[in-house]
Amino acid sequence: MSNLNEYVLIIATFISGTFLITQLTRLQNEAAADVIVGVMRGVPLSTEIRWIWLLQVFLSMAISILIVDFFLLVAFIKIAARVDESVALLAYLGAAISGFAFVLQLLFGTSAFFKHVSLLRQAAQR
Repeated sequence: MSNLNEYVLIIATFISGTFLITQLTRLQNEAAADVIVGVMRGVPLSTEIRWIWLLQVFLSMAISILIVDFFLLVAFIKIAARVDESVALLAYLGAAISGFAFVLQLLFGTSAFFKHVSLLRQAAQR
């Protein structure tokens, strides 16, 4: 593979992964807003529905983001193993970014989930 093809592969992987993570994050944030506010498209949600929304939608989006981040990490490492050393540095940079995003999502996604659980428990007590 020529260096140009290798660069294109790395850039295409990064752009497509970034687009996918951006869309999943948007959906996760919308689900979180519905759970916190308790209103979806102007319709009030019961606490039971908010729990279901948290567990089915928010949690599935958070796990999907983790899976995509991990997939990108592995993809960049595999690309780096098969390209020239000069190009491999760019692939390792993509792997580092994906690994960092994975850790951040793991930390912030988990803390957000438990914060939402706390808010729903408070709402159920009212």
